[in-house]
Amino acid sequence: MGANGRRFFARPESFRAAAGGRAVYLSPLLKWYGTDFGATQVEQLRALRPLLLPAGAALLDNPRVRVQYLDYDWSLNDQQLPPR
Repeated sequence: MGANGRRFFARPESFRAAAGGRAVYLSPLLKWYGTDFGATQVEQLRALRPLLLPAGAALLDNPRVRVQYLDYDWSLNDQQLPPR
């Protein structure tokens, strides 16, 4: 996932942290395809850690951090290719 993953998680539509660092908000893609990143939520967060900016990655070290999922923007599916 490398550079593309880092760009994805740098966007507020994909990753946000609550004030005080008690919760992180992830793209719903992680909810739907979480097992691609690990069998448990702990494994999934561990897999995401290298893709996050340092401040976000540090939040995942808190064993009490709550994981919530953001709303998906379904209008992305409506985009059309330019005519040829």
